[in-house]
Amino acid sequence: MSMLNSQNTNANQVQANTQPLAVPQLQQTQLKARLDVNNSPALDMAGFEKLPITQALLQKGLITKQQALGIKNQIENTGKLESDVILSGLFIDQDKILQIKSVVYKIPFIDLANTPIPVETLQKLRSDVAQRYQAIAFDDQPDHIKIAMVDPLDIQATNFISTMIGKRVDAYFADPASITKIIQTKYGAQVGSEVSKALE
Repeated sequence: MSMLNSQNTNANQVQANTQPLAVPQLQQTQLKARLDVNNSPALDMAGFEKLPITQALLQKGLITKQQALGIKNQIENTGKLESDVILSGLFIDQDKILQIKSVVYKIPFIDLANTPIPVETLQKLRSDVAQRYQAIAFDDQPDHIKIAMVDPLDIQATNFISTMIGKRVDAYFADPASITKIIQTKYGAQVGSEVSKALE
């Protein structure tokens, strides 16, 4: 009887050793394999040493490694500037274009949809100026004011706003839809009130 029990025990041990991995253990193994691939030097920053903008976009997660390789190959095949290839839109996701422009031009990006703006700060820009330049004042400091703009590269606009307010302007990229919404909802009520007073 003891010999039979011993044989059964050995058989169970062999069967246990040959069974497939349990699901959690298998998932952990697969995850480790994916991490090893992602951390592989060949798939990381190797080959992008001379492409600082592409490196920055990779580090921020704004482009994939496949997109980065497309940018690199296009530069090598055409001789175009790195910034020109990136902004051509061929190798980037259009919904990330503003964040990408922010990196390319070294101008910060502000998410107005998640940024509380004090009324007194918003009113630093008149409604007509806000509409003309598609600009929103969102942070007022003693020596400067932060302005979200559709086109923060418009030097004429930033100079005009700076002169009008009497402070240095720090221009930011912002989503055009967010700027339009703020102008329509915040300034719209203000403009309507001004018109009503003028008609009285």
